[in-house]
Amino acid sequence: EKAIAGENGYSGSKLCNILFAKSLQDRLDSIGRSDVKSVSLHPGVIATSLFDNTAGFWQLVALYPDRDTEQGASTTSLCSLADNELIRGGEFYNNCSATKPSDAAIDARGELRERVWALTETTIAAKGFTLPATLA
Repeated sequence: EKAIAGENGYSGSKLCNILFAKSLQDRLDSIGRSDVKSVSLHPGVIATSLFDNTAGFWQLVALYPDRDTEQGASTTSLCSLADNELIRGGEFYNNCSATKPSDAAIDARGELRERVWALTETTIAAKGFTLPATLA
């Protein structure tokens, strides 16, 4: 609930990213689009300058990267470039494989992801953009 309301910072945005990817995959599946996969992923804590201007907790995270930039790009590269049959749409990827996300992100009934999708559409429309009628 807090994540959808824009609270919980990074963890909330990650949860919403996972839920949005699942919701987009639901919509792709419903129109028979097997040529496109929607996934979310965790590239890892990468040793980059991303953390240079951070404070508090994030400064500590920056001290303990778990991979270099090449390793950090591997999951993104896999999900972007692998044959479509190798990627499972709607899944969360970590270390180049589909991984079980948090219980909240599983969203078995699909209620949270539908709320994230609706909020996204409302936000886009409020900014003056016109949404397409369908994904096709």
